[in-house]
Amino acid sequence: MAAIEKTFSWQGYDLKLTFERDTQGPVYTIYYKEKAEDTTWTKWGEYDTKDSGLYAGDIILNLALNI
Repeated sequence: MAAIEKTFSWQGYDLKLTFERDTQGPVYTIYYKEKAEDTTWTKWGEYDTKDSGLYAGDIILNLALNI
């Protein structure tokens, strides 16, 4: 499955959320830019089904899809 990407702004940050599946289940990766003129994304975190952060990823994914 190809990664799904969604970019959005939240509390002054530009965020990029990617979602993909691997053999272990879904993986969410969150990137951010501190300034609009930044050309590269900084990795904020990666969450999978083994992490308690999965719930944070679900919340952010739902937020991103509803913006």
